Amino acid sequence: MLKSGLKESKDGVVKIDDVPLHLMKEILRFVYTDKVEDMEKNAVQLLILADKYDIEDLAVVCENYLLEKLTVQNAMEMFDLSHIAGGRELLGKKSKEIIMW
Repeated sequence: MLKSGLKESKDGVVKIDDVPLHLMKEILRFVYTDKVEDMEKNAVQLLILADKYDIEDLAVVCENYLLEKLTVQNAMEMFDLSHIAGGRELLGKKSKEIIMW
């Protein structure tokens, strides 16, 4: 956007309207520090946003966190999430194993 001759390249500003402020702060925190605060509360949403904005390192961190928290109770939700968030293979595979068990 900033190099293509679009409005954003002329203004030097990219407006992102679809991300709540607290999640954008977490994305920026991760970009600058490789850390996420309050992962328990934000992991699912951050994984979806990481996929949308192609922030693979953040997606991996979120996926690994969710794998650690994978249970019988949330396996179906995590299986669905794995497909929503760009086909996260490991999360999908482990969720499916629990569902099929």
